[in-house]
Amino acid sequence: MGRSVQVDATIHSYAEGCVQRRVIAEVGALVGRCAPGKDLVLQALPVPSRDGGVPLAVTASGSASKKTGKGSKPGSTLAGSLQLDEELVLEYACLLERLLPGGLDVVGFYLLCPAAAFAAAAAPLTALAAHAGRELSGRLSSLLLLHIDSVSGELSLRDGGPGAGTAALRPCELKLAKLLDQMVLLQSRYEVSMQLPVTSGRQELAAAFQAAADGAAAGAQGALGLVDGRLATEGWQLADVPAAADDGSAASTGPIAVELLLQPSSSLAMCTAGGGKAGSGLLRGRAEGGAVGQVSIQGCLDCRACLHRREAAAAAVEAVRLDVRRSLQARMDALLDAAEQQQEAAAAEAEEQQGRPHGGAAAAPLPPPPAHPLFAAAGDSSAPLLVSLPRRAFVAAAAAGGLPYCDYLFEGESTQAVLGRLQLLLPMPGLATAAVECLEQAVGRQAPSLSPSAALPLRAGSGSRGVGALPCSALVVGAGAVAVLALAVGYFSLGGQ
Repeated sequence: MGRSVQVDATIHSYAEGCVQRRVIAEVGALVGRCAPGKDLVLQALPVPSRDGGVPLAVTASGSASKKTGKGSKPGSTLAGSLQLDEELVLEYACLLERLLPGGLDVVGFYLLCPAAAFAAAAAPLTALAAHAGRELSGRLSSLLLLHIDSVSGELSLRDGGPGAGTAALRPCELKLAKLLDQMVLLQSRYEVSMQLPVTSGRQELAAAFQAAADGAAAGAQGALGLVDGRLATEGWQLADVPAAADDGSAASTGPIAVELLLQPSSSLAMCTAGGGKAGSGLLRGRAEGGAVGQVSIQGCLDCRACLHRREAAAAAVEAVRLDVRRSLQARMDALLDAAEQQQEAAAAEAEEQQGRPHGGAAAAPLPPPPAHPLFAAAGDSSAPLLVSLPRRAFVAAAAAGGLPYCDYLFEGESTQAVLGRLQLLLPMPGLATAAVECLEQAVGRQAPSLSPSAALPLRAGSGSRGVGALPCSALVVGAGAVAVLALAVGYFSLGGQ
């Protein structure tokens, strides 16, 4: 037996429940943690249906006549018995990983189906794992494939890595354990201040966003850190923190404070919209030449990570650094997509008004919707326009199966919007009435007297372990960009019926 993987016992209970309900076929994503010497699978989350179709079905023959959804392309027929909507599965996995804190990833997929159907589908499943490995930002070298026998409920795990080949998937050693009770939550602050050019082209603007995300992440790369006020090293574990020594899970205890020790901002390399040191050469020179204005994007990020209590403290710092990149990229993805949608809505409204008849009883044309701040800056290139990043909100871990999921709020949205979107992706009844925690403030609403460290009032209650006193880490980066993935649109396309 090769790779050894620990699987949370709740997944086995879920499999038994599926057998009792006589579920024939189901596909979903596996959430867990892959670290050197520690592979953990914590949750199995089914892919929601879309347009009345299902992402996985067992077919009586090898035909692809059964469609996966109204108006959607037929899925790939697996060995004449399984029909999988690979596009929907990958879309769900990409959306799901953006809801996770640092340290956790989409580590693979599970398929609930007859054993013979799973065994016959080795080649297509290997291709699915390889495709997902390229699409997901975690860039894991090997994704897992968990089979749940729809007849017996038996679990078997396979390694879908590049070396698995197309003929068979490598078996893994599966060990059931109570893992969720051993996970601990960590929290840090990270301040960003970015000057970005507004360009007339979508591609150039995306390149500018990508360089900003790369520059911000580069500032945290290699940084040392303090965990609960103590220098994080490989020589001690998170369990050595007094508050984490009682086997308290992330669902029942507060976060452990982490502080990143960054270089002074003046020594950080600046980046340009067209590429440069942080931009990886994306569209070099094109964004600068097409700039029609500037915006200043600022915020103090609530960064979190979730790790096993028996991991080294140094791993906690690395997980927080990774969360900086993931969280910033998710926010800027959403911000850029919202800008484009609002600009398109304004253009459509203006076109509609031009087509209306004038005179007579016709109503006066309505003014077009206001342009998004990113595009409003195009009219005034003399001074950057201040734009707040979408704020991060976390749902109580106890309501989400023991893990702290998050989403991002735009100005004017309430925490109910977070719960509504999460319920589309996470099949957890407790989310309907779950508590939502949003500790970030919009930059435009901060009182002038507040210092950067006070801009994010972390709650310092009985379970906060002193996080409220944690100062922000300042970082100033140049222009940059993010590959566009529409969060809100993706939510509703997955949940639409």
